[in-house]
Amino acid sequence: EPGWEERGHVAPQSEMEGRLAALWEEVLGVGPIGVTDNFFERGGDSLSSLTMTTAMRARGIGHLSTADVFHDQTIEKLCARIESGRRSGPSFVVPLRNGHAQPTIYCLPTFFGKVGGYVNLARSLADDCHIVGFQARWLDNFWALDQSIEEIAASYASYIAEQDAGKGCVLLGWSWGGVLAYEIARQLGDTVKIHFIGMIDIHDLSGEFDRFDKPIDETLRSSLKAAFGAWVAGSPLRILWEQLIDKAHGYELNVALNYFMDRRPLWNEAAPTIESPEYRDLILLNTIIITRRYEFKRCDVPIKSWIAADSMRPGSGLIDWSVYSTRAEIAAVIDDVSHDTIIDSPVLFRDIGNAWIFDTIASQPPATWRISGAVI
Repeated sequence: EPGWEERGHVAPQSEMEGRLAALWEEVLGVGPIGVTDNFFERGGDSLSSLTMTTAMRARGIGHLSTADVFHDQTIEKLCARIESGRRSGPSFVVPLRNGHAQPTIYCLPTFFGKVGGYVNLARSLADDCHIVGFQARWLDNFWALDQSIEEIAASYASYIAEQDAGKGCVLLGWSWGGVLAYEIARQLGDTVKIHFIGMIDIHDLSGEFDRFDKPIDETLRSSLKAAFGAWVAGSPLRILWEQLIDKAHGYELNVALNYFMDRRPLWNEAAPTIESPEYRDLILLNTIIITRRYEFKRCDVPIKSWIAADSMRPGSGLIDWSVYSTRAEIAAVIDDVSHDTIIDSPVLFRDIGNAWIFDTIASQPPATWRISGAVI
């Protein structure tokens, strides 16, 4: 099939095509965009497709998932999909690499719900790798406030079980994603073979907001509670705030009040979006609550861990996975990286690539060893 240059420019005809073309130009930084141009040939990738679909919803252009973009890669086809109402599977699924080699690698979202941080890692692995990211459900459903780690993991585990080709999977978790990966493995049990969980610098995040657990004078507390209550009553996010407050108590309410006092000046949008400070803060507070409620239960799954050298300081809260699994390996420490930069470490790329080949592919019958079109 000819590329976009050979096909020539086909200008948008409808209002929807025009709005979508303008958005592509904005997200991709190129133009002009025609309705038969391929999103990925014009420079798009998993991260920019997520940015684009999020902006589409915010601007009322249409409701698509990144999986839809991977399936229909032109404006012409995407507009037809929007008009027909068709979807390409669950909205939380983000294809990161569409290879055919098994087992599939599943990447779990960070504290902020996104999987864009895994893009460079996905690019570094063998072309034949099939890599899927799971983004937070609230990125697609504005009013979906997660109720527990177990509930989030259950939806992901169900998808993995449905897609299982009998060759199992690999789970990767960076930051908060490691907690989700562990719970998914626990729920799957023996129904799907977990070749290993890759834990990438996982900390105990239940105390992430301890700095906001400050004593509050009783007089100030009363006025704060009244101000917070008044804010909630008039907030466009009232339904979500009420759900959060109903399940918060003690430490969590104290943190919420201090957080309100500190962050309230930023909560000033009449029509919040998923990028609005108030919405992001509400989601973060809820994530802290459900993380504090989560209880690790033993699960003897293979675990490989990588730790940033910067995280080795006392009191960093690194999780010792050997407490929960007898099959947890000694963690590898990667020098000259921090928690935020470890995900882009060439050492991590190499180690995970080797683990995928030698702990998964090489465990299959030799006749099936095929990577990037070459038998190894």
